[in-house]
Amino acid sequence: MAIIAVAGGTGNLGRTLAKAIIATGKHEVRILGRKPNPNLEKSLGVPIIPVDYTDIVATTKILEDNNIHTIVSAIAMLVFGDAPPEVDLIRAADASNTTKRFIASGWGIPHTREKPANLSPCPTSLTPSRRWRRPRI
Repeated sequence: MAIIAVAGGTGNLGRTLAKAIIATGKHEVRILGRKPNPNLEKSLGVPIIPVDYTDIVATTKILEDNNIHTIVSAIAMLVFGDAPPEVDLIRAADASNTTKRFIASGWGIPHTREKPANLSPCPTSLTPSRRWRRPRI
């Protein structure tokens, strides 16, 4: 049974995705979040693992220690520093020996830098897609 991590799984979209995956009974689920949430952890019945997405080495270790095979990202596409958190998570997943698949957050609307969609996360969602072309996973 593959272990799937839902990054951003404490938010509304992420929690919905986590519940849907849990309901299938086909995979073990872990939630990656910026901070612990014991009440939600108890409610969902799955571990919530606190992650500092900007620390790629520590995040890679978390992925390997928890044998995370697949990451489903529901991280908000906001920039907190040099790169959006999803880009750092992609880098950690790429470095992880256990992570084989990554489903990115910002793929819903086709857009390019030359012709962005009329949505605020658009410029930041271009960054993960460019980064994603290079990793091994």
